[in-house]
Amino acid sequence: VYNRLQDPQIQPKRGSLDDLALQNQRSSEDFENDDDDNEDPAAAYSQVEDVWIVQQFIEALKNADINNGNLFPDAVNNLFNPPEYPLELDNEVNVDLIECLQLFFHGHNSAKHYNQTIHDLKMHHPEDDLLSFDQLKHTIWQLTGITPIINDMFPNSCLAYTGPLREWNSCHCCGQDCLDPVTGKA
Repeated sequence: VYNRLQDPQIQPKRGSLDDLALQNQRSSEDFENDDDDNEDPAAAYSQVEDVWIVQQFIEALKNADINNGNLFPDAVNNLFNPPEYPLELDNEVNVDLIECLQLFFHGHNSAKHYNQTIHDLKMHHPEDDLLSFDQLKHTIWQLTGITPIINDMFPNSCLAYTGPLREWNSCHCCGQDCLDPVTGKA
């Protein structure tokens, strides 16, 4: 298979993506061919910050397994023991649950908006047994085995606090501080 990066007659333009790829390839080859076990593995990582971030995510994916994530034990159990039957809800018996699910799946899935809608519906139909947002999420988990994986986002939703970004104090894209200056929380 022809690889233009390995062709000695083609010299990529300095600073181009091909040039960076070639530099990183050479760094990786140098690292793999080096018999010195005392050398710092971080030396193989790029000096270009965006490339370094991608390398960190790739490394995290290579090392990922079921035990080193942020999954709760019940979520791990659900992955190994998924439901083996189709989910069926009776339209007459589960009318309130179906109404809540429809609200949730039709775009009212922010907790504040969903709970406000449920509150308004209960004012007109107090006899309905409508679930709060948290109750509905728990019910969905019980019925399907699906649990959310939640990572906080930077203030403008540019990036998630995950992988190599989880320790950052400000957003790489927009420059805003991660923590609210008033509450000190994300």
